[in-house]
Amino acid sequence: MKTTNSSPLAVFDTGMGGLALVKEIHAKHPGRDVHFFTDNGRFPYGVNPRETAAKWLLQVAEFLKKRGVSEIILGCNTVTAMTEGLLPEDSDMSIKGPIIDTIQAVRDNLSDTALVIFATNTTINSGAYQRGLSDHQAGVAPLEGNGLETVIESEGASGAKTIVAIEESVDRMKKEVDRRGVQVDELAIVLGCTHFVLAEQAIRDVLRDHHLGWKTFNPLPYVVQRMLQEKEDGNEDNKGGLTVFHTAPFNDAWWNRCLEFIPQDMLARPEHVLLNSK
Repeated sequence: MKTTNSSPLAVFDTGMGGLALVKEIHAKHPGRDVHFFTDNGRFPYGVNPRETAAKWLLQVAEFLKKRGVSEIILGCNTVTAMTEGLLPEDSDMSIKGPIIDTIQAVRDNLSDTALVIFATNTTINSGAYQRGLSDHQAGVAPLEGNGLETVIESEGASGAKTIVAIEESVDRMKKEVDRRGVQVDELAIVLGCTHFVLAEQAIRDVLRDHHLGWKTFNPLPYVVQRMLQEKEDGNEDNKGGLTVFHTAPFNDAWWNRCLEFIPQDMLARPEHVLLNSK
């Protein structure tokens, strides 16, 4: 489906991680208006049945359709994995997730590099990345985030508790890589959760402190390029605006954390939304 520049592009996430995707969209299409819908009142989705996640996502889609949206990009690997095969065909609304394009980005950029696929527990347990990269010859070690996304959501990308959680994750990475016999001289950590992309600098700092030469791989620039390759560029003289729809009550601390990741030249405003939680 090809949208026009007059229709806003929507990004959905259960938390604020999708703002990493908004940033990449704005960098490549600065004239596009973006609706970012965070269902933070029901965050995280991963503790619920797949059918519940699909029902809630369709609620959001109906809301956004009334706002003139015809395309939603999922900024959440967890929701993408959970709702696979459960969403009905809708000629008026396209819903696309990042997993397939992330796998292709890995193939294109890291074909000879050993990998740690670092994602939420739900995404890892779905096996989506393991299946998509089953023929990766250099070795793949999937690693569950063990709730790191929740810590980042509540504490920010560089808060003290976030750093402690990242330290624990890196310790587990070292053990998992060693257990699987993955070559560690050159290794890339694929950030398979947009929350982890928000905390990429903190992850790099911890790797440096552990004297590890591993690199992080943020797939989102490649995901946006592939997803929006048919989109026309907006008027570069104009800057697109951002509406942040949120389902949890407004909170100054939460909004300030969001503003850390919203491009400074993007006029952003929050709007509280009430959805039926049943």
